[in-house]
Amino acid sequence: APQNMVKPVAKIESTGNKNIILTERGFTFGYNDLIVDPRAFYDLRQSGYPVIFDITHSIRKYGIPSSDPNGGLREYLPTLARAGVAAGVDGVFIETHPCPSEALCDAASQLDITQLESFMEPLLAIHNIEKQYR
Repeated sequence: APQNMVKPVAKIESTGNKNIILTERGFTFGYNDLIVDPRAFYDLRQSGYPVIFDITHSIRKYGIPSSDPNGGLREYLPTLARAGVAAGVDGVFIETHPCPSEALCDAASQLDITQLESFMEPLLAIHNIEKQYR
């Protein structure tokens, strides 16, 4: 949970390191499922450090091999990405591959690299609006 990140952040800070980035990738919910709660973006931002939304892993179906077509829900990538950016994340993490079904890891949740530019266009537009209201 985002509230549990206070101690790890404090431990890193205690070493003098202020180069910290926090990542949100969803919460376990039921069997094989992760749920992204947008409140986590807000809670993590309260640390004062950048928050990255790991979209690729938030759509994985854990317990199902990533090479199995049922191991991820790629169709949710755009919706979750737009929601995260609108909620104020500082960046997104997206795994890409020229042929996602042939990727050695997380094949079921990767974005085809040829789609990356069109995938990012609406995210940048949303980000440009969202940052005006911070």
